[in-house]
Amino acid sequence: MPTTSSATANSQMATGLERSELRNEIMWRGWRSNPAELWRAPFSGLTSARPARYEPRMTPRVRKFVGMIAILAFMAVYVIVVSTIGDYVPDHWLAQLVYYGLSGTLWGVPLFPLIRWMNREG
Repeated sequence: MPTTSSATANSQMATGLERSELRNEIMWRGWRSNPAELWRAPFSGLTSARPARYEPRMTPRVRKFVGMIAILAFMAVYVIVVSTIGDYVPDHWLAQLVYYGLSGTLWGVPLFPLIRWMNREG
């Protein structure tokens, strides 16, 4: 039998967010009309600043699309730079083996943070 615990938790979080935004808006309006209430601000956890509207984070689908474009752009630049520098590598087979072996494997190191960002949840 399917459970609705995650749907219920998401609904409760959304309801709590709406209530806290409403409370902040009411408190903000109240402070504008009655500045004497500002003494409670440090103790209530609320600020006198206008509350920020909730903006959803980037969805995983959009994050992966942006990451894919960034990876393709990085790889295009990386290939051009490696091949340009490769023209100056000595013609000795060992020097070329070391250079192209390292450049062929080190391309992934700068991409690790981007790939981690693309695959994170939330």
